Amino acid sequence: MAKKRNIIVGQSGGPTSVINSSLAGVYKNAVERGFDKVYGMLHGIQGLLDEQYIDLSTQIHSELDIELLKRTPSAFLGSCRYKLPEIHEDRAIYEKIFDILNKLEIYAFIYIGGNDSMDTIKKLSDYAIITGQTQKFLGVPKTIDNDLALTDHTPGFGSAAKYIAASTKEVIRDAEGLTYKKNMITIMEIMGRNAGWLTGATALSKSEDCEGPDLIYLPEVPFDIEKFLAKVKDLLKKKSSVVIAVSEGIKLADGRYVCELGSVGDYVDAFGHKQLQGTATYLANFLAAECGCKTRAVELSTLQRSASHMASRVDIDEAMMEELQDIKANVHVDYSILVVDSMTGQDAVNVATTFSEKVGIDGVILTKLDGDTRGGAALSIRAVTGKPILYVGMGEKLSDLEQFYPDRMASRILGMGDILTMIEKAQESIDEEASMKMVQKMKKNQFDFEDYLESMHQMKKMGGIGALLSMMPGMGGNQMKQLGDAVDEKKMARIEAIILSMTVKERQNPDVLNPSRKRRIANGAGVDISEVNRLVKQFEQSRKMMKQMSGMMGGKGKGRFGKKGMFGKLPF
Repeated sequence: MAKKRNIIVGQSGGPTSVINSSLAGVYKNAVERGFDKVYGMLHGIQGLLDEQYIDLSTQIHSELDIELLKRTPSAFLGSCRYKLPEIHEDRAIYEKIFDILNKLEIYAFIYIGGNDSMDTIKKLSDYAIITGQTQKFLGVPKTIDNDLALTDHTPGFGSAAKYIAASTKEVIRDAEGLTYKKNMITIMEIMGRNAGWLTGATALSKSEDCEGPDLIYLPEVPFDIEKFLAKVKDLLKKKSSVVIAVSEGIKLADGRYVCELGSVGDYVDAFGHKQLQGTATYLANFLAAECGCKTRAVELSTLQRSASHMASRVDIDEAMMEELQDIKANVHVDYSILVVDSMTGQDAVNVATTFSEKVGIDGVILTKLDGDTRGGAALSIRAVTGKPILYVGMGEKLSDLEQFYPDRMASRILGMGDILTMIEKAQESIDEEASMKMVQKMKKNQFDFEDYLESMHQMKKMGGIGALLSMMPGMGGNQMKQLGDAVDEKKMARIEAIILSMTVKERQNPDVLNPSRKRRIANGAGVDISEVNRLVKQFEQSRKMMKQMSGMMGGKGKGRFGKKGMFGKLPF
C-alpha cells in the first residue's frame, strides 16, 4: 500500500480572531515538509461526513495569501458544533469517516478547536488504535475562554482579552459623560461559562486615565445577589457612574445560572451546553428597581470572539507557531531551515529567535541582501540563535541564491566590498572565448552595437549594475546612491530597447545611422530621438576610448596586465 502523504484540517466550535492563523500554520508547515496535498474540511467533522472538503492549494497561492489568511475574520473553512457518538453507539459513522480518510490517503487529521473538539480527536484516535488504522490525530488548541486542559494559555484568548479591555475602557468613558446630576449603572456581560479569564481581562482597562470596572464577578465564585446589591448601593453614594463586569456563567449557591432568573430560552447545543444569555439584562432590571436609577446592559456577545481588527500580534504569531510545533512533533524532520527577510532588520532577528526557541532550526537563509541593508541582521541572527547562515539571497532569481561566506559578509558590512564573489560571478556568467573576441574587436575599433548588447546581457547575468557596485570596495551608502542614479537600471532598459529597434545592419555598422534611421529607431523603442542621438554619441566616444586603451588590454603580451589584459574576463 502506498505511503499516505496528505493532511486534512478542520475548524470547530466558536471562531476566534486567530483560528485562521492556526490554519495558515498547518498549511505552510505541511507544504514546507513536503506533503502532497492539504485538504480543508468545510464545516468541520460534520462537513467531512458529507464529503465536503477542498484542496487548500486552490485557495492559497502565495506567501501574501497566507498573511491575509492569518488576518481573516471568523473560520475560513466554516465551523460546526457536532458531537460524535461513542464508538459503541454508532460504529458506522466512524467507518464512514475512515473510509473517506483512506480514500484521500490522509497521513494526519488536524482539528482546530476547544474542549469539545478535543473530545472529537480523542474518539477518532481511540477508534484508529482499536481498528489498527495508521492515521495520526492532532488537536490544535482554540478557545477564547482559555480553559483548555494542559495548556498555559490558548490561541484566541489574548486577542479577545485585548478587545474586552479596550471595550471596557470605552464603556467607562461613555458612561462618565452621561452622568451629570444623574446616577447610572452599566453592567457588561462577558463570555465565560466556567472560566473567568475573559471577565478578569476587564481589569486590564485600568490605567492612569481610567479606574477600570468597579466590580468584577467570575463564574468560579458563587454569586450572592443580596451582597451584590449592597455593594452597588454603597458605590452609588461615592460616585455617579458604576460599571460592573460579570461572566455570563455566574451561578447562585444552589447551582442555578443567574441568567435563568430572567426570561431565558431553553436552547441546548449538541454537547448539552445550555445557551447563556441575559445575565446583564436581568441584573440591570433588578438594580433599576432596587436603586431607582438609570441602568443599562452591555453584551459584547460574539463581538469579543472574532474581532480581527484588534487581534493581538503575539496571539497571531503564537497560533501559527503552535501548528509548526505540533506537526514537527508528529512528522519526521531531517533538517529545519528558516528563511528570513534581511530588510526587516530587528524583526528578522525576533522571528529567528522565536522559531529557534519554539520549533528549533538547523540553519538560516537570509534574503534581500541586495537591498539597502548590508547584512547586520546576519550577525545578530547568528549571535542569538547560534545557528549557521547557510545561504543569502542577492536577487529574485534562483541563481541569485549564494552560499554564505562569513569573511565576505564582514567585508561588505565594513564597506570593503566582495571581490571574490564578483570574480566567481564573472567566471560563471561570462563566456571566455566570446570575451576575447570582443577584446580583439575593441583593439581594431570594430566594437559595434551587437557587442554592446552582448555586454549588457552578460552584466545582467552577473546581477546587474547594482549587484556589481555592491561588491566594489569602498562603496558605502552615499557612493552607491550616486552611482546607482548614474547607471539607472531603467535607463539601461531603454538603451536595450533602442539597440533592439535597430536592424542587424545598423547594429553592425553604426556609421550608417542617419537622421531618418534614428527617427525610426526612436519610434520603435518608444523614446525621444534625442535619447537615440545621445546613445550614438556616447557609443562613438566609447569606441575612441577603447582604441586608445588597447595597450592596457594586453596586445601581444606587452601589457602590464598580461596576455588577457586588465579586462580579459569582463564584457567591456
